[in-house]
Amino acid sequence: LTVELVGVWQDRLGEDALVRERLGGLSTVVPSDDPELAACLDPDRPVPAPAGADQVDTVLAQVEALRELEFTEPVNVRLLDDTEMTAEVADFLGRRWEGEQIALEHRVLTALGAVGPGTDLAKLRVDAYADQVSGFFRGSDGIAVRTGDAPALTPLERVVLAHEVEHALTFQNLGRPASRTADAARAVSAVLEGSAVMAMRMYVRTALSGAERARLRADLLVRARADPLAEFGPYLRAELRFPYRDGLRYVCQRWLEGGWEAVDAAFSDPPLTTAGVLFPDRHDDVPRRPAALGDPGGQWVRA
Repeated sequence: LTVELVGVWQDRLGEDALVRERLGGLSTVVPSDDPELAACLDPDRPVPAPAGADQVDTVLAQVEALRELEFTEPVNVRLLDDTEMTAEVADFLGRRWEGEQIALEHRVLTALGAVGPGTDLAKLRVDAYADQVSGFFRGSDGIAVRTGDAPALTPLERVVLAHEVEHALTFQNLGRPASRTADAARAVSAVLEGSAVMAMRMYVRTALSGAERARLRADLLVRARADPLAEFGPYLRAELRFPYRDGLRYVCQRWLEGGWEAVDAAFSDPPLTTAGVLFPDRHDDVPRRPAALGDPGGQWVRA
């Protein structure tokens, strides 16, 4: 029996590792053996029990309680089927990832060996995100969640909704921090996503039953086995996970220091760089401009 139990435990550890390796933001709901992150799972107040049959209204009320914020105005929630969600995400990101900026990024990443020379970076990202994104929040456009049998929601779909509801709550109450550089924008993204991930993890812990958590885990494992990021190299995977995983760790530390009030303060005073996210003691470090490069000589052309 002991040997069998050890085998089951090893299988579960292997499944968790698979989810963490192959999924993006949703991988953060897998339990962690990190004691600091474990301490950020217990909210200060319980979530309200479902008051009616409407699952969307229930999730909204539960996340308000967990996040200790209230909606200042109604938020529009749309439940989209697979085809609708894929088309909408592809259209939005296709317009976002085009032009000179993506071409410059492709040249840089190719030179560093982060992507192959023939990679269509924009198409790779759009295709992967369009197939994988389960929900999004876009300001006045509200929330959209990918569902299989609306209006009934699976535990995974409710968890995704909880994540997007947190975004809507902070948008209405705290606004969006400004950023002046691409790196500062990534740091801001880590604050936004880290806050939503922590609320989402609390939701899993407090609002789902044991049976629902088991189904959530099974659904995540199915996704991981399909390996939706198979075409992403290590750099692109790290880029995708950064705001969720490292943002969670940053926000968790703030929460342990002063609860949601300390997290809210990061929305008005975010780290200035991604280094400030990874190393909180560098929160206020102003990025230095590198010294001017000398002429490399020969036939080099400034690109």
